[in-house]
Amino acid sequence: MSRTPIQEAIRLALKQNGVISRAQALDCGLSVSAIQRLLKGEVWIRLHEGVYALNGSDDSVDRKLFAAHLWLGPESVVSHRAAAARHGFDGFDFAPLEFSTTSSRRRGSSDVIVHRVKSLARRDVVTIRGIPATGPTRTLLDLGAVSPENRLELALEHALREGKTCIPKLRDQLTGAGRGVRGAAKLRRLVDWRGDDYVPAGSPAQVVCMQVMRRFRLPRGLNEYEIFDGTEFIARPDFYFPEKDMVIEVESWEWHQGRQKLDRDSDRRTALTSRGYRVLTVTMTRLRNDPEGFVADFWRMWNTTLVSEVRSARF
Repeated sequence: MSRTPIQEAIRLALKQNGVISRAQALDCGLSVSAIQRLLKGEVWIRLHEGVYALNGSDDSVDRKLFAAHLWLGPESVVSHRAAAARHGFDGFDFAPLEFSTTSSRRRGSSDVIVHRVKSLARRDVVTIRGIPATGPTRTLLDLGAVSPENRLELALEHALREGKTCIPKLRDQLTGAGRGVRGAAKLRRLVDWRGDDYVPAGSPAQVVCMQVMRRFRLPRGLNEYEIFDGTEFIARPDFYFPEKDMVIEVESWEWHQGRQKLDRDSDRRTALTSRGYRVLTVTMTRLRNDPEGFVADFWRMWNTTLVSEVRSARF
């Protein structure tokens, strides 16, 4: 049994998060007057010029993005902060509707940010829940143009930690972008600081601590370094400084909540201190509100001679 034009249009819209373009509706067999009646009767609602939504469909981010994509045309892709949110990057839970397009058509909207680019390589585009978006590596390059460096670093660390990109891919992206591309300098600094053998931070809290340490020019620790006593695994602290047998642990409610986690953290600190390691614990609250106090504690512990060192010097 064949479908009527309105049934075809509704079927297509439901595949597209409840939205349909005027051109698509016409292709389904609806007439211009039929579309106007649907709008007048509020069966459909206008989201953009020539783009409509089924009244009652979920007003989700996916619907907003698909509608904007239909409005901007097939050359458009979700990009920058909106793409970062699609990839789940840390620091980008909420983002504006943001697109890149190779089209020269002038489109303006108060709620959609449009970046016009010369080209988008096929390798730079992925599809997420039916909507084209820049891939993780290209998204990090674009973020440098619209986000502060500390927020870009949170996204970079997340992408590295989750295996969504790697340092060689980032270097290739930067080489292809060349000099003078907006955002490239920020990303290049962060990539060069890490190097090819870099081990990503284990959490956003660890990244914030890293930023504070770099800002105050503290010695650079090893991320996620596994400490053993012989063949027995002891701990994998946030940062390890082998020259001082000193570690830093960052406590964050998001990453250390729950009684079991707190107990594990306490057991790990006990295991380290009982073997002569210095353990400096810092909270996210202190890193944000009193970084100078944390730095003072760091240098105090760094310059402190352990009792065990005094004893071995005597004997």
